[in-house]
Amino acid sequence: MIVSDYLKQFQPHLYTLFSHALSHQKWSHAYLLSGDRGMPLKEVAIFLAKSLVCEHGNPLADEQCMTCQRINQGDFVDLKFMDGAIGSIKKQDVLDLEQSFSVSSLEIFQRQIYILHLVENMTPEAVNALLKFLEEPQQEIYAILTTETIHALLPTIISRSQVVRFIPLHQDTFIQTLIEKGLPETDSIFASFFYTTMDQASEWIQGSFYQQIKKPMMEWLMLFGKNTTQLRLYFRQMLLPLLTTPEDVKQWFELFIILIEQSMHLYYHEKVLLKNERSALLLLNDALLSHQASIELTRETILRLRLPVNLPLLIDQWLIRLTKGMRII
Repeated sequence: MIVSDYLKQFQPHLYTLFSHALSHQKWSHAYLLSGDRGMPLKEVAIFLAKSLVCEHGNPLADEQCMTCQRINQGDFVDLKFMDGAIGSIKKQDVLDLEQSFSVSSLEIFQRQIYILHLVENMTPEAVNALLKFLEEPQQEIYAILTTETIHALLPTIISRSQVVRFIPLHQDTFIQTLIEKGLPETDSIFASFFYTTMDQASEWIQGSFYQQIKKPMMEWLMLFGKNTTQLRLYFRQMLLPLLTTPEDVKQWFELFIILIEQSMHLYYHEKVLLKNERSALLLLNDALLSHQASIELTRETILRLRLPVNLPLLIDQWLIRLTKGMRII
């Protein structure tokens, strides 16, 4: 994905904001990028870091110069990146960051930059350490924070940063764009709940996890008119072996929540995106005693993924609790 093109096309207000900030030397010491799940927050954050040190910025990064390429390779010592998407950001991580920035910049640009991706995944102790770091911003040290759940952040983090909000893309328009690019309709609809860029959506659709799980997922739903034993047995034999990592399990649960929500729309005669899966959604409606209780159970299980857990046992406990509350034989 060419980030500058994405900003121009889908987030023009951000392109103008950052271009103006660099051109007029009004760059904030800390930006907080806020957007929905699937938006390229990390990619934009890295692009902004490049823009601060690009050799040929005009005013934003050209992404072609040697410095931009070094950042791509993780070889620019004055840029520190912490990814809350792959694990909690801890207090020691923030303290190590402060320590590394306590010495002078090692690059010719004399600008030190740190990116904290998904700051909602920081421990409370890490948040307190970050607040101290943000309270007294040092010259030529710049923070770029990202979040998908700004409502979960402490007001003090928000107040110490310049909040930049991404405009959500209209889901129907994005789905149609994916279909026009040759991607299957149902796949495009599922991807639109997770991603808002063509590259990300296409990569997810064509990825091994979704390709492996989509057929047994829909076959499993078609068993919701059968007995509980058959429903559990199929899941354990056909779906459970595909759920081997916490990320896979999380995606499975999120897909199931989408299906429940779509079935609710069908039940209440509201707009349904998954029109091609009407038969499965009707079976789900007939089986579930409470759509909302099933969603809450699944979301509760997603939260437990943050703890050290036995994945097969966790999934099986969810399956038993889910099927106990169903109108099936």
